[in-house]
Amino acid sequence: MKMDVQHPRWEEFLGLLAGPEGCDFHSAEDGRTVWSCEHGVDLPICERLLRQMGFDDFEVLMSLVYFYAHGGTCDCEVVLTVQDARR
Repeated sequence: MKMDVQHPRWEEFLGLLAGPEGCDFHSAEDGRTVWSCEHGVDLPICERLLRQMGFDDFEVLMSLVYFYAHGGTCDCEVVLTVQDARR
């Protein structure tokens, strides 16, 4: 089963991805929201977290395809854009 917005562990995945072991979204001293992302065409953090969650190679691949198809062209865009597919 791929990770998508309907997956029962989506909120867990999104929390990990947005948290300190992922993109690390947080407030800067000036109040702006900041985060880390390589802004590439691959999703290294997503892939690592999915594997840590027990997803196999095929499930990881299908999850990454889903993310790309829904605007997740980098790790931070999965947090910022893909989660909107739920709405």
